[in-house]
Amino acid sequence: MRIRFRVPLTLAATIAISLIIVTAYSRRSDPSKPESSLGIEIALAKPFYVPAARDGKSLRVVVRVPSTSVSSPDAVSAIKLEPRMDGDKVKVTVFALVGSTANIKKCSDWDALKSTFVETYVAGVDEEVALTKLRDFGVSMATNPLTFRVVPTRTLSPVPDGSGGSCGCGSCGGLICCPNPGYCLGCGDCGDVCCSPSLGD
Repeated sequence: MRIRFRVPLTLAATIAISLIIVTAYSRRSDPSKPESSLGIEIALAKPFYVPAARDGKSLRVVVRVPSTSVSSPDAVSAIKLEPRMDGDKVKVTVFALVGSTANIKKCSDWDALKSTFVETYVAGVDEEVALTKLRDFGVSMATNPLTFRVVPTRTLSPVPDGSGGSCGCGSCGGLICCPNPGYCLGCGDCGDVCCSPSLGD
């Protein structure tokens, strides 16, 4: 009789251990499953959207300061925002640029301007951030202060024919802008999007 009961007990113990292991693995995050991605939407006359970067190529955004606010050669002429994923949030580094914004075509053209670090902001989805520190730099925008909101990544379609798009695409209202690597592209009335190999380049 003892032999007859030993097999079912062993089988039950094996099943119980297996269920514990399966449950433990099911609670772990699947490393192959991509993390959710986010972007930012800058509040201008038309919403200016760009996806936040992960490793590799990324989009930088440049918003020109209204010419009426650029009163001297040392005045800030543009604001550069660099959004990057930071866990489940977006880290946006902001710079004030000084110099002529005419005839800019490449990322290196923007990088050649005098750049001053303004602030780094970290925000989660649906959080809005006001760039109030820009006032310390004498920047006055039509939407004062300039603000951005963290939003879920958007699928922009249709992507323009012949566009690079390896960094992703931005949008200004209904206009989709996909710059080629190393280049900048004007995105309607909103500003420029620049495709860089990485935020450190």
